[in-house]
Amino acid sequence: MRKIVIDTDICSGLGGDADDALALLFLLQHPDCDIAGITIVHGNMDLGLKGKMVAKILQATGKEKVPFYLGAEKSLLGHIREHKPLLISPNYFDDVRLEPASGHAAEFLAQILLEPDISLVTLGALTNIALALSLEPRIKDRLKDVVIMGGVIGEKKPEYNIACDPAAARAVLRSEIKFTLVGLDVTRKVNLTQDEVKELGGMESAAAQVASDVSRQWLSLRKSDYFFLHDPLAAAVLLDKSIVRTENILLDVDDIGPKDGILIGKPRQEGNPVALEVKDVSATKKQITQGIWKT
Repeated sequence: MRKIVIDTDICSGLGGDADDALALLFLLQHPDCDIAGITIVHGNMDLGLKGKMVAKILQATGKEKVPFYLGAEKSLLGHIREHKPLLISPNYFDDVRLEPASGHAAEFLAQILLEPDISLVTLGALTNIALALSLEPRIKDRLKDVVIMGGVIGEKKPEYNIACDPAAARAVLRSEIKFTLVGLDVTRKVNLTQDEVKELGGMESAAAQVASDVSRQWLSLRKSDYFFLHDPLAAAVLLDKSIVRTENILLDVDDIGPKDGILIGKPRQEGNPVALEVKDVSATKKQITQGIWKT
């Protein structure tokens, strides 16, 4: 049984990408996962609304005892991404009864990440992680299993999670924490189509209903017949590194003017594993969708 902490900027169902919610549903329902806690970070939505969505997912999966914590409301340098309008009926949360745990997410992380055999997956800006490192620097030596969803390799443009807080990303990448990075260049190879969502929509469990709700909303907002499984792929990599081909790259974040937030790096043995490709896209997508919708 893997003991896992999830750090997320979830906006699924609130007007943002469906992939955060799908990643949570995948890990919460996985038979080999014991979710020790969920921490929530800034990005596009009020933290309180993000907390309600996490609570709804915990209730839908029968994992009400998993604690969740609200974290950083802005970047390390004080920047706040403009909040999007709520695009779901407030009645959607009428059944939510869970409340966030007391205390700041960074304080929880500073304690839990010192425990042995903890795994961490980050699905948003790295602000909470950087704050936890400042509170408890020993994390970098204790934490052995981390997957970061963020960045893009081989493209001179910023990716959202890194660009939301480049200073935090630099702090984490330079901290000597051992991690595997899964970037957009790889996650964009795994998508979920409108037809697949319709087919999966027949599942009747509460968790499957949440998955279908957020997926249909995101397809509608994108005005597209597919979307990418960014965060679910990172979650799948956390459980099985062998599904991707990697190369060790020494990474940093460019901080020069408009390039702020762009990942830079060179192949180096002393670097961290960076995913370059998914070995079997079809099998990986099947594993993810079966884990979410329990087909």
